[in-house]
Amino acid sequence: LGLRPGLLTAIGRDAEGEALIAACVRLGLATAHVHRPGHLPTDRYMAIEDADGLVAALADAGTLEAAGNAILAPLGDGTLGSAARPWAGTLVLDGNLAGGLLAEIAVSPLFRDADLRVVPASPVKALRLRPLMAHPRATFHLNRAEAEVLAGRPFADAPSAAAGLLSGGARRAVVTDGADACAD
Repeated sequence: LGLRPGLLTAIGRDAEGEALIAACVRLGLATAHVHRPGHLPTDRYMAIEDADGLVAALADAGTLEAAGNAILAPLGDGTLGSAARPWAGTLVLDGNLAGGLLAEIAVSPLFRDADLRVVPASPVKALRLRPLMAHPRATFHLNRAEAEVLAGRPFADAPSAAAGLLSGGARRAVVTDGADACAD
């Protein structure tokens, strides 16, 4: 689409981290602002899938969680933004960020002008996103299972899940439901 997305994350300086950065660069992602702690390993993700899709997954996000606010430094130190001139572009936040950091983002002036796109990463991590429900510029992108966890109740379909999230305080919700109808 003519855009060049950039990454704000933590990636170790180990062989896996070097390979991951190189792959991102080959794909056209900007990596200049990736936090690279030398004492922590690159996080790992393992998924087990069958013909019907995901069976189980395990994410080790210890380095991302340990890095905390360091991954967001470019948004506050004047590199990409500051409290006086917050970032006004799109930011995609995922549920792998620590719950405390997501709660800080929800109220931080650094994010008041950002177009936040919030993605849980899994139903289990959807609860971490609850503080962002009140953010005036957050759009939630979830599947029905994640919407149910976030809202704390079941929904019959994606349209009712999206409506339920709006009634729970979300400004906008995009909900998918497998091969069934989605809703925005």
